[in-house]
Amino acid sequence: MKSRVNKNWTETVLMISGLGISLAMMASCGGSNAQPHQLTAIAVSPTGAGANVGDTVPFSATGTFAQAPTTQTNISAQWTSSDVATATIDLATGAATCVGIGAGVTITASASGMAGPVQSTATLTCAAVGSGPVKLVPNSLIFSCQYIAVTNSCSCSLPAHVTVTNSLSTSLTLDSISASGMWFSESSSCGTSIGPGQSCGITVSWSPMGMTGPGGDGGSVTISDSDGTSPQTVGLTGFAHQCAP
Repeated sequence: MKSRVNKNWTETVLMISGLGISLAMMASCGGSNAQPHQLTAIAVSPTGAGANVGDTVPFSATGTFAQAPTTQTNISAQWTSSDVATATIDLATGAATCVGIGAGVTITASASGMAGPVQSTATLTCAAVGSGPVKLVPNSLIFSCQYIAVTNSCSCSLPAHVTVTNSLSTSLTLDSISASGMWFSESSSCGTSIGPGQSCGITVSWSPMGMTGPGGDGGSVTISDSDGTSPQTVGLTGFAHQCAP
């Protein structure tokens, strides 16, 4: 009888020991040591875009993680627009829709990261319908001048700015930018090319110092480039009253 009890006790001890070994092996295989997939940074794509009013631009976020796989596209993020009067955004998907005309709308994606919130931004320019793949905002300018007898000079509108956005998927080569009209002039920050989704600026001035009576001036800024819609133009109009040197 005693021998049978001892045998049962031995078998029980061995069973418990075996269970302990199995649990230890499971733990060593990573059951309790597995690390969560920790987000360290995100990047919004495209970094810049242009669209016509009514168009929708799908932005997406790519995440960088501390553990493999270290890169993941189309991660979940919270999306915001800096100007909902110009561009609205789907808070969950990142789809931005142009509802007005304007440049420099900031699209932001935010998510919870390993060390706290992480975010990334992109820019969106919304242009008038029919302005083509090369967006000009605005696509027309009006100036005015008034003669000041006391100083024998003209008080004229301040220089105005036009934003040029390349909404193509390839770089846009700029051949020339020029202003026509008797007293119109322009300067720009565009250089010789604009990257995909990127923008640059043109500054236009009007100084009708040779006008001896009421009158006006018409002209344009002409942009010649590598796109099939080239050249693109910005209409210019000036009104003055007795502006003379």
